[in-house]
Amino acid sequence: MSPDRIDDSAPMVEMGLSSRDAVAMAADIEDLTGVTLTATVAFQHPTIESLATRIIEGEPEVPDAGDEDWSRDPKIAAGEFDIAVIGLSARLPGDVNSPAQLWEALLEGRDAITDLPEGRWEEFTAEPRIAERVAQAATRGGYLKDIKGFDAEFFTLSKMEADNMDPQQRMALELTWEALENARIPASSLKGESVGVYIGSSNNDYSYLSVADPTVTHPYAITGNASSIIANRVSYFYDFRGPSVAVDTACSSSLVAVHQGVKALRSGEADVVVAGGVNALITPVVTVGFDEVGGVLAPTAGSSLSRRMPTGTAGPRAAACSC
Repeated sequence: MSPDRIDDSAPMVEMGLSSRDAVAMAADIEDLTGVTLTATVAFQHPTIESLATRIIEGEPEVPDAGDEDWSRDPKIAAGEFDIAVIGLSARLPGDVNSPAQLWEALLEGRDAITDLPEGRWEEFTAEPRIAERVAQAATRGGYLKDIKGFDAEFFTLSKMEADNMDPQQRMALELTWEALENARIPASSLKGESVGVYIGSSNNDYSYLSVADPTVTHPYAITGNASSIIANRVSYFYDFRGPSVAVDTACSSSLVAVHQGVKALRSGEADVVVAGGVNALITPVVTVGFDEVGGVLAPTAGSSLSRRMPTGTAGPRAAACSC
């Protein structure tokens, strides 16, 4: 469209502005002007004219109207608007660390199932009896390449606290940042906003390491291994003020977390939602246990979308987030 044909007073959506475009535009405006805008600014100020006024004059002060909520248009009923997934992040087996890499892996039909990586579970296999049980178990599965890697300083955490944190909490912090980055949303623009966090997680066996010896266990291990803190840790670091919920429904945890996030958006509990899941089997306990029970782990330890009947699970270690 020619700049001469642009009407400053016309709604930008009529000129083709999408939800994703609005988020990218807010990020670009912040880069150019230094003015921090929320991801919903284009819908609060739908014309170029009103948006320019917001950038120049700032957000107008709203007089105190008591307990009445004027934040939403009363003519719009809950659930009457579309929801867009605008950012993604992933940390998956097969050295897949981004949505683009996941797409490439799918196109290539890559199998991410491998043998147990060398040195994995060495904290446990030093004990001969455990080493024997691991050697006899079906340990082929989906393994992350660098489960220990984490930039604690970036997230303003001491080494002591990071060491006592379940890697699932660490990945939730990292992947939230990456999902926002993928959406081109500056994390600072959502600070103090109504952002909900819904994280699915059903395993926290890192506690077997961090609290193995009660005489030397650090207090950080308490929060570092609580399942509820996986979501709370994200909300606290990013200063999100919406619901903060960890979901455990076993294998469907991530799906239910996303479902709950969508419900929060439709009900108005949150304006933006970060949803996803993490699953990391840090110790051999679950793998060996399932193997000894029988009928849980897939005998072929492979994965295929063309199988008509499932043969079991393959011990996934993975994490992903969307916003």
